Amino acid sequence: MLTNRHTCALPHAHSSSCVLLCSHMLACPTAGIAYVMVTVFLYDEYGDKATLARHYPGMVRYMDYLTSRADKGGIIAYVRRTSTHKRNRRNGKGWGGVQNFGWASVTVSDTHIAPHTAITSPRKHPPPRNNCDSPSSPPTPTPTLVKPQPGVQPQPTTPTAPRSYGLGDWESSGDHSPIGVTATMVYLEGLQNMDRMAQVLGMQDDSKRFRALADTVVAGYNAKFGGKGGDPSFAGSQTATAMPCALGAAPAPNASLAWLKHSIARANNHSLCGEIGWPYVVRSFASYADGDMVLDSMLSRTDGPSYGYMLSVGATTLTESWTADRGASWNHAMNGHIDAWFFEHLGGLKSTATGRPIVLAPRPSGDLRHVDVRRALATGILSIRWEMNHTIDTFTIYLDVPAGAEVHLRLPTRFPDVISVSGQSTDASTAFGFVSPMENWVHGDDWGLTFAVAPGRHGIVVHV
Repeated sequence: MLTNRHTCALPHAHSSSCVLLCSHMLACPTAGIAYVMVTVFLYDEYGDKATLARHYPGMVRYMDYLTSRADKGGIIAYVRRTSTHKRNRRNGKGWGGVQNFGWASVTVSDTHIAPHTAITSPRKHPPPRNNCDSPSSPPTPTPTLVKPQPGVQPQPTTPTAPRSYGLGDWESSGDHSPIGVTATMVYLEGLQNMDRMAQVLGMQDDSKRFRALADTVVAGYNAKFGGKGGDPSFAGSQTATAMPCALGAAPAPNASLAWLKHSIARANNHSLCGEIGWPYVVRSFASYADGDMVLDSMLSRTDGPSYGYMLSVGATTLTESWTADRGASWNHAMNGHIDAWFFEHLGGLKSTATGRPIVLAPRPSGDLRHVDVRRALATGILSIRWEMNHTIDTFTIYLDVPAGAEVHLRLPTRFPDVISVSGQSTDASTAFGFVSPMENWVHGDDWGLTFAVAPGRHGIVVHV
């Protein structure tokens, strides 16, 4: 990665595989935030506090960089980036050459990155296709670069107005989210996680600062993009609405998600979001009463844009475009966020971080008859399988907990006496230890009992 005084302080690297990452990180908060989020994921999933502590200063610097790009309301509103790289890719020119990213520009080669190159007069490019928040925005001039001379470190000229570049909701299918939506919301998610990580490391002053910045972003986003006159959507956009709902920034999330549900229905049960908006649609509906039905309808589609359409045209891996555009990548994991829904929502397998209880929260969904999820832990395989019998209304769970694992099982009922354990009709509170007599199962619901489950094999039947 690149060290650049005009962006953030990150480690330097000399390999072509890292160059693209560097240029993207300079270009777009939705890519650069990965530096923060990957470290957070390592802590959440494995309890890796050492990596968190080692990278925390760099994470702070990156968030400070994003803060410097935001306006007083916390909005990061970038100008559109050209699609030169996309045309080059389709013309067989690859990713090489010069990539332009506003304040800092980088020369891409197989051996090095020159982070400071001089900017001269702008030249215009045609507007991009489906690569930023608002396709209706006018094309923006892109700087022309002067090749640096050997041994000379040229300095970038300061643009007449602050600007940054971004990819927006990449490969959207007609959802015209306004400029600034995606960059601002990933900035908010970064702030929320930095607040949490600062508390983990005992950095209370940092925690307060990140929390205050997050509050500013939430207020600014609602003021700028929130619906007027009782409209629960954000700018009439699926992405602009799903992102604040998933991040807890929507003032009326149930109303906003109801709007999102109807928007998807009006699109013939299709999500119109791109690669950035789609995971937030999944996360939003994972905690919404009708989310299963909505996601099931989208996953069942075979016309574009959909997973089914990718399969119908012969794709064997995920494609970059929801419509399997032959000019884009056909081996692109970016749209695979539904996998998290399969494991965490349907299978109920939440975080397995070391040192914390593993939370299992299986739940019946639509007309699904069974789900089987397994995960390798340090001491063995944790597996959970559930079967739903719609004829007699029983929800049966088969659970195999390896030695040394601390598991909390959350069941979709508020009444212990409707639970049978290992084939014996018994009050579940006597078979398992209560963790909480009443604990929220999903956001907005007031039901779901949680039990501590010992290692071993268990069979549990819930009469629903």
